[in-house]
Amino acid sequence: MNYNHAAAYEALYSSNHLEQADPEDAPLLDFMPLGTQYARDILHTRGLLYPVGIGPLGFDINYKTRNYGPPNLEGGIALTWGQRSDAALNLVNMGQRWHTTYDLAYGKKIYPYVMGVVNFWEDYLTLEDGRYVINNDSVQEGSGANKKPGA
Repeated sequence: MNYNHAAAYEALYSSNHLEQADPEDAPLLDFMPLGTQYARDILHTRGLLYPVGIGPLGFDINYKTRNYGPPNLEGGIALTWGQRSDAALNLVNMGQRWHTTYDLAYGKKIYPYVMGVVNFWEDYLTLEDGRYVINNDSVQEGSGANKKPGA
């Protein structure tokens, strides 16, 4: 769900191939109920927490598999590799499509996802020395509890 998913669609918006980008959003939107559950059960936040891999129709491709079992599964249920930003990363292309078209129907379709990402970060960010920072977020898959300073 990190750059591997989003990168394949990045050029489609600026080149006006919007229909070819439709498949990007479908799994993201379908996964929202499970993403909400993961945020609540693993990090005790509102919003959306996505693992590193999802499939079609809201399916977590790594859910309790023998290949990625504990201790790799965060909270015993999701393979996040410590990354918190996978759902947010996919907003980049959604935002590009919205900015390219200002299509109200598309905006209504993605709005619950956008708000899920916003709600997650409102709960997850911490205020330190007058700025918001991201703590305990792997920069790379499994890189550890990194700290990312905010602006």
